[in-house]
Amino acid sequence: MYDVSIAKPLFEDFLEQVVKMRVFSPEEMTRSGGPLTEKSAKDVASGRRIDDRIPYLMTVSGKGGYVPGAGFAARAPYRNITLLDHIISVARGASVFAEIDLRASGVVSGLETRIALIIATGFLHDADKMLGMSRLEELSPDHIEGLMSRYGVHAYLEAHGAPVAPADMLTRINAVEMTRSDILRPGMRLLSPQEKTDMGYVRLADRLEGHFLDSRKGPEAMIEELQGFGGFRSDALRQGWRKIHMRAPHTPFLLSGFQLGLSAAVRSSFGMPPLIETLYDGEFLAIIPEYESDQVIEAAIADAIRPFSLRMRPDTNARGSRDILDGRGDAADLIDALTNNPRDAAKALFIQVDHLQGAGDMRTLIDEMTAAFDFMPDLGGLAKFSGKHYQPWPDRGADTESAWLRPRAAAIAIVLGCTEPTDKALAGLTPDAAQRESELRVLLSRYGHEVPDWFERLGKLSRQTLLGVLAAGLAASDPDLEADLLEREGLLDLWLVGEGEERAGLTDKIGDPGAEMTEAAKGWFRSLIGGGFTKADESILEGRCHFTNMPVSLADKIDGKSGLDGVKVSAFSGREGRPESHTSSKSQTLVSPIALAEHRLRTIQGEGAGFGSIPAYISSPSSLGLFASLQLQNERSFLEINQFDLMRLEEKGGKRPVPVTDMYGQRIFFARHFALPARQIEIIQQIRMMMRSALRMG
Repeated sequence: MYDVSIAKPLFEDFLEQVVKMRVFSPEEMTRSGGPLTEKSAKDVASGRRIDDRIPYLMTVSGKGGYVPGAGFAARAPYRNITLLDHIISVARGASVFAEIDLRASGVVSGLETRIALIIATGFLHDADKMLGMSRLEELSPDHIEGLMSRYGVHAYLEAHGAPVAPADMLTRINAVEMTRSDILRPGMRLLSPQEKTDMGYVRLADRLEGHFLDSRKGPEAMIEELQGFGGFRSDALRQGWRKIHMRAPHTPFLLSGFQLGLSAAVRSSFGMPPLIETLYDGEFLAIIPEYESDQVIEAAIADAIRPFSLRMRPDTNARGSRDILDGRGDAADLIDALTNNPRDAAKALFIQVDHLQGAGDMRTLIDEMTAAFDFMPDLGGLAKFSGKHYQPWPDRGADTESAWLRPRAAAIAIVLGCTEPTDKALAGLTPDAAQRESELRVLLSRYGHEVPDWFERLGKLSRQTLLGVLAAGLAASDPDLEADLLEREGLLDLWLVGEGEERAGLTDKIGDPGAEMTEAAKGWFRSLIGGGFTKADESILEGRCHFTNMPVSLADKIDGKSGLDGVKVSAFSGREGRPESHTSSKSQTLVSPIALAEHRLRTIQGEGAGFGSIPAYISSPSSLGLFASLQLQNERSFLEINQFDLMRLEEKGGKRPVPVTDMYGQRIFFARHFALPARQIEIIQQIRMMMRSALRMG
């Protein structure tokens, strides 16, 4: 186990005192973005809106980035990263290196002051860039004094018993940069051997960050740097590291799931997250302790594929057919699924428009029945509704009674109308819709409730909806009826799971749809980690996956129940490898198991929000630099936001704006559910929003 119990709180305090209070201060915002207008300043001061200006250190490149003239040639091979991300990453990496190495070499006392100085030096090691100076210009103690006062570094060091004069800090900074290491001016002193070696941790973190951002170098360069570094006092960091390097930009959801799982597994086994862990443009890199790394990787894979142990997914299609997909379960599972996804519940509780329009009394009868349960329908939008199935109990967000009653009514309606098994043997053991309805009527009658005669005027689909509403409403005021209908071993359970060998349940038709995706994802991860290819059955000649070009049987085509948001069932293209032809009216979309897993994960994590018909993946760049994971508050922490969140300056519709102080210090999963607009003008608007979002995130 690695002990970083001193470096972690020291760095967290540095983020609060220096970064959030000083780097993100109004003065630093003004330095780069100019002053706010008088009205904007008042709105920010009153808390009505946030200040969306970009802090100065987030507008300067720490590595890479374009500069005019001949100087760009040296920068061109490096990926661009903000100066703030670079210096914060170096400070954090250096502090962890220092504590691990110092403890391993037997140092116990004085760790707090030494590590605080290392963090401060890491932050200031690119002082010339912070001041807009070239590497050829000479830094002075006055320059360092200005930066230490401007960013509150003096106060931070004094709070941790490590005050330092600007001239001494300049000597430390020069010791980090090899080109300045021999510079000594009046007022500056030579560092002691101990101090000089301590600055080596900062130099190592800076060099590793440079290797990572250098597109000409691979992860092996970082391992070699670690193992060959001559400034370590012990062997704790020189050996025993394993590299995990995966390139898979077309499966970003699977990669980010593995990233979170690996971080949690490594922290659990070794007391700290991966030494290096970053996901950058579809390329995942981690360096973890080699000891028991195979077990840690398997734990990360198991974590990433856990969502494929699918839960129940209620489904109501455009024709009004109700079904239960993905996972088996009982009444409690179905009600939970509908409670967590109120739009699915609202969608299942529809009434055919023909029953609600015209001069008939059906609307009055429905109102009178539901008034007794305080669950009256909302028919306000009926006049403008052009469809066939109207939803009288829509999801209104923070509902009161409907938020409790709606999922129970929907569960009954769904099971009443659930599609029966296609397998003849299983269908023979499963009561059909007519028998299920009869059994519900018998149960209600047993408790003294008769179904109104006017229900017989309803079509089957609408009748199932109102039977669900009636039964749920009656059960709400009768605990015994509720138990016999909705609780364990009640009627709903009987319909769903069956009883003995003579009666099958509706969920018996569901096999294990998650198993194929689970196995595909396991093989995918193991192939990527091992640097090999995923094997495919090349004997299948019928068609190929639209995403991976892997052979896929026509029998595996997706349909409307596959649950792939944004992937159309018919997506004719006519290109090679697609099963459609110009002589056939059939259109089929083939998706290989690994692509199915990726897109189902996208849908599961998007909670079925319907993000659009043209899915687009935004593969977020590394945030906070190479050593980002070392400063996370929680190994599973992340902030999922999109371009609309970052354009929001004030609270609207219950959605809060996201200030930069809330974004900094955690992983950002950006625009993962973004849907590409179809119109050109909207695409241009999205590009502008993306560019602004990139600035706000750094």
